This record gives sequence, C-alpha cells and structure tokens, in this order.
Amino acid sequence: TSYRQWSGAVAEYARRRPEERTYWENLLADLDPAGGGTDTGTGRSEEFTLPEDTTRDLLGAAHRAYHTRVDDLLLTALARALEGVTGGRVHHVVREGHGREDIAPGLDVSGTLGWFTTLHPVRLPLADDLGCSIRAVKESLRTVPAGGIGHGPLLGDRPLPPVWFNYLGRLDAEQAGSADWRPVLEDAGETMPACNTTGALLTVLAHVGGGRLHVRLDSRLDAATTQSLAGALEATLTEVVRHCVTRTAVHYTPSDFSDVRGEADLPALPPSVGADPGAWFDMTEIQKAYLVGRLGNYEIGNVANHVYSEYHYRDLDTGRLEESVNRLVAECDVLRTVFSHERLQQRILPATEVPRYRIPVHDHADRDYDPSSPSEVRERLSHHLYDPERFPLFTFEVSRFRDRSVLHVSWDLISLDVRSRLAVLRRLDDLHRGTDRRLPLAGAGFKDYQDYVALLKHSRWYEDDRAYWGDRLPTLPLRCALPFVTSPDTVTHPRFAEHTLRVGPEVWDRFKEQARRHGVSTSSVLLALFGSIVSYFSGADELPITLTLSQRLPVFEDSDELLGNFTSTILHHHIDHGADTEALIRRTHNLLWESIGHALYSGVEVQRELSRMHGLDPTRAVSPIVFTGVVGQETRDADRGAFLDDSELTGERHWSAQTSQAWIDLQAVEVADGFMSKWLYVDQLFDRDVIDHLNRLYCALIEHLASDDWATALPRERYLAETDLALIEAANATGEAPDREDTLFGLYEAGLDE
Repeated sequence: TSYRQWSGAVAEYARRRPEERTYWENLLADLDPAGGGTDTGTGRSEEFTLPEDTTRDLLGAAHRAYHTRVDDLLLTALARALEGVTGGRVHHVVREGHGREDIAPGLDVSGTLGWFTTLHPVRLPLADDLGCSIRAVKESLRTVPAGGIGHGPLLGDRPLPPVWFNYLGRLDAEQAGSADWRPVLEDAGETMPACNTTGALLTVLAHVGGGRLHVRLDSRLDAATTQSLAGALEATLTEVVRHCVTRTAVHYTPSDFSDVRGEADLPALPPSVGADPGAWFDMTEIQKAYLVGRLGNYEIGNVANHVYSEYHYRDLDTGRLEESVNRLVAECDVLRTVFSHERLQQRILPATEVPRYRIPVHDHADRDYDPSSPSEVRERLSHHLYDPERFPLFTFEVSRFRDRSVLHVSWDLISLDVRSRLAVLRRLDDLHRGTDRRLPLAGAGFKDYQDYVALLKHSRWYEDDRAYWGDRLPTLPLRCALPFVTSPDTVTHPRFAEHTLRVGPEVWDRFKEQARRHGVSTSSVLLALFGSIVSYFSGADELPITLTLSQRLPVFEDSDELLGNFTSTILHHHIDHGADTEALIRRTHNLLWESIGHALYSGVEVQRELSRMHGLDPTRAVSPIVFTGVVGQETRDADRGAFLDDSELTGERHWSAQTSQAWIDLQAVEVADGFMSKWLYVDQLFDRDVIDHLNRLYCALIEHLASDDWATALPRERYLAETDLALIEAANATGEAPDREDTLFGLYEAGLDE
C-alpha cells in the first residue's frame, strides 16, 4: 500500500465515523489548557535510567497483576508524578502512536516508507489506591478508537494538552532484527533545531536499551519544576513496578473481556484466587432481584426467596449440633455473606468478625408432638424475612417434645442455590457425625468466580445474547390473569402455601424413558405441561413463564464444587398448541435450549427491558408464574437416608418455600421415590381447591404421557374439574343459549365478587 493510499484511507476513516468526534470532545471536556505550568521560553532536559531488574519486571512480570502493557504503567506513573508536582487527579497527555493501524480492508503499510506518526490526547484519571489508578488509566487507554488515528482529521484544529508522551519501545539489538545493525545509545548531542518545536511544555520520551529503561524529559518549565517532575517520575515508576510484582492475584478489567465470544475464549484469561478478601463484590442479577424484591413497595413484596425445613428425631444432641454449625460457618465462607442495599453488592465477613452461633432450644417436654398443630416456630420461621445486611442469613432452632426433637432450619436463598445448600447440609451431616468424609472445599470461592464472571458483561458474548433477546422482545407476551380470590396488588403481606403430590417411581421412569425416546429433555416436557395448564386456566394463548436454571460457567476446574448462588433465569415464551402433544413439547424443547444458549443475558434483564418497552409499573411483577425444575441425581440422593443422626424419622420431614414477586412457583423435583410436584402459591390469591385441581391435573398429565402414544392428543376434557363440568352440563341441559356475552371465566370471577 502506498503512502498516498494510506492518507486517503485515513480521510475516509474520518468520513465514515463522524460519531467518533463526540468521543474526542468528551475526552477533552475537562482539559485545563493552563494546567501544565508556565512556559519559561527556555528549553532544558532531565534524564534518568531504571535498573535492569526493575526494567525486566516492567517488561514482563509486572503485567500479570492487571493484565497491562508497558504504556499503561508508564502513563500511570506519569499521571502520579504530575499529581505530586502540579496537583489534580485527572491529567491529559498527548500520546504519539505508530499510525500503522488496520483501518481498511486490504491496507498493508508494514513495508511502506513514510511519516505515519499519529498524535492524540489521552485522559489519565487517578484514584486513591494505586491499583485502582492503574486499572483506571488502563481502561481509559483501551477506549481510544483505532490507536487514535481519527483524532487529527476529526478534531485536529483543537488545542492539544501541554504534556506529550512517547514510548519508543525496545531498541535492544535482539529487537532490531539483525545482529549486524543496532542503535548506538550514547549521547548524540542536539538532534533537532530550536525552531522545530511541538508546542509542548513537557515531552516525556522513553525507550529500553541495553536492558534498562531510559527516560528523558524535554521541558520549557522552570528548572526546579523540571527536576521535581523527573525525580517524581522515577520514584512513581519504581513504585508502580514494585506494586505490580508483589500482587499475587490477577485483577482483570472490562476491556480484557471485550473480544470474548463464548466459553471457548475463557482459557485465554485464567482466573485468580484470593484477590482482595473481604472486599465488596458484584451481586448476580438474580441476587439483586432477591434483594429488592423483598421490599414492601413491590407487588408480592415483604417476602424473601426463602426455604424452611423440619427434621424429626427420636433424640438429637443439640450441643454437638451447635458446635458442628459453628465449624460449618468457619469452613464455608459463603455462610458469612452480607449484602448492601445501597451498593447492590455483597461481602464475605472474615470468620473473626462473626459471633458464635447459638441454637435456641424450645422445651416442650411436658407433651408429645402434635402434627395437627404446627408449632409457633414453624409459623415464625417459615416466612422469616431476614435483614440481608446482617449475619446470619440462616436459622437453626430445636423444639424438644416428650417423644421427639424437631430441628427447624430456615435459609434465605440470596446466598445459596439449591445445589450449594444441599452441599452445605452434607458437610454439616459429616461434621455432626464425625465421619470426616467430606471433601476439601474448592480452592476458589464465590467471590473469585463472581469477580471474573461479572466482567463478561463487557464481552461480545454478552452483547450477542443481549441482541438475541432484543430481537425477541417485541414478540414476548405480557403476564396473564388467573382465577384470583383477590387482586395481587392488594396483597401487602403475602403468605405462601404449598400443595404437594408425588408420582411413583415406575410411572416416573416410564415418563423419562418416553422423553428420551422422543429426543427431548425431561425438564422441557415438564415445562410444556405446566404451560399448557396455566394457559388453559388463564385463557391466554401466549404467556411468559420465568424458568430458573443453574448457570455455572467453567471458570475454574472445580467450578461445579463452588458454594454460592449460581441461579439464573430465562423468560420462556409459552404458546399454547391446544391438544397437540407433540407440537407443544417439540416447540418447548427447541425454544428452551435456544434460550439457554443465550442465557448470559439473564431473564431478569429481559423482564426489565420488557417492562420498560411497554411502560409498565416497575414495582409489578412482569412474569409471576415460575417454573423450577430440579431433575437429577443430586436431589434424589438428598432425599435418601437420615440427616445428622440415624434416629431421624425421615417420613416426617416437612419443607416449604417462598418466592418474591411470584404468584405460583412450581417446584418440579426428582426425588428418591419418583417425582414430587410441589406448587408454592400465594395463599391470599387462590382458593386451595383450585390449586389442588391444578396439581392433580399436572400429575395426571405426567401419567398420561408415561403410558400413551404422544401422537395422541392431550386429554383436554380432563382439564376442567368435575364441579365445573357439572356446572356446564347443567347450563347446557336447559336447551337455551344464555342471552349474554360473558365467558365462563367471567362468570367465575363474578361469582367470587358476590
């Protein structure tokens, strides 16, 4: 490519990117033209050289800490030197570039002779902490488009900052390409006439030669200021390099992830462990939803995402249990997590900052346990609303009766997903029994994982997934209505009830085999049946369903063993296919896996955008119908065997749960003896007989698909309850059509009002 062609390409680049002008104008918006000092009119120079070991670190080991380049560290040091001498936390510097940027297809100037040097301003923001300053400067430099080549043609008429910088790179013989030729690094005297000036008050030139960094400051400032700047720059450079090489963990920044397109790109950015223990770190989108969803100003608020369990024993050593719980808290740092409403962040408290956990024991030794009369403890803990800013976010209490002991366990689900909670309970079981069979915890922690994964929001992967959902957004339906006892917006303190049915192992195994034979996942069939039922009883052909899923990216080799909340969601678009079984299930399966393939942009974010697009009240739930499918070996194992002590009466176990901003949450769980269908629902919204019928219908459809040919239609005639069928039959028996336009659903609602 000729120099003329390159010049034309630069002009064309500027014509094609007029929006880049705004970037340069914003970058220079806080430039102080007089901030460089007073021009004395006399040129002077100061020089210094870094030792070989410091230079070696600058060229290599120092960059591991923040994934930096030499320019990043040199300019951070320059900004700190300017701060120390002239003041200010933000500095603007003109950086010289090589200009041979890839700005047009087919352009190759690697062998072209000419003056390609570019000049463009950079903004160097500083922070209180040196590490934060390095990251801030690095990110500012990474935002420069195309090496700054567009600044001249777009904004070349504007005044430039008075401080200039140029790092010439390594001029060592081994970098020059030939052992026969090498630069002579001795003083060559005056190399430029006095009339050939740049207009800069201060020019910093740096290069590496002979294994050492050489720095020269050409200045028109007074001698004292020039000497102070040279001394300060040498000191800050040494400080920056020393700081970086003593860091044991990698601190990535958003720009490091800009080219990540998927899991295959993650090995190029190996994560680190143990960075800034005890520091605040980002919450996941679902954790944010769990945090704010419990607030009283949200529909179906004043309730946390929470699970409550009871275990019954002939006898239970509460002193030993208390000791085991405290050892568990010391081992599992995730149990020491607290959250901040103001920051929307979380923090893991050091073990030394949490008090010893005490297990209250309620003495009822004067009477036997009465299952027909739930205890005060269940009433209190089953809907306990924790303060997420305070430890602990769990509760263990014991009630002693004459014939047994009952262990009450309550968990706020903001810090633990189901898999992690089961793993924590297995560790507690091992600690209490003293068997020492528990495996060592993963070397990394949830903070390490989340520090890394949070940066994926700056990746091409995330942008691609956001674009996918952005394309689907106009087609997504809004929430449906159901046969409510009262309107959801009138429920200020929701109480959740549950209805549980089980499908036996023989039927469940046949159901799974049918799904396998048809080439669909078990979860997608369960979701399709749930959607079919909700669609039928809401009268909506299309409706959104919030689907929860576990999203553990392979960041670490042992990511599957980490403890934390890896829950995410997708927004499933259910379309009713009437009685067509195969069409319903096939579409659900295909769409489910397509959606999961774009799940880096979470369902919480999709719902937020859907609400914004339609101008909805942000405190109302966008998709309050929830499907939680937990199918697999882990839940089957958790349902087997005694917990903590072999005297446990396993058949007496009880559990319940709540989900903020949800009307119904179907917990579709594979258990040791088959399948459990647990419908969690807001008690004030639904008649229990309605939920009873929906759950029985759901299990009946599972049995139907376990036995029948899927080419046959779904038994839609079974969707209505016997009482509703009798009502229809009685109406039809009159032989006269009613002279009104009401629907059956409308008549049902009218009856509720009466």
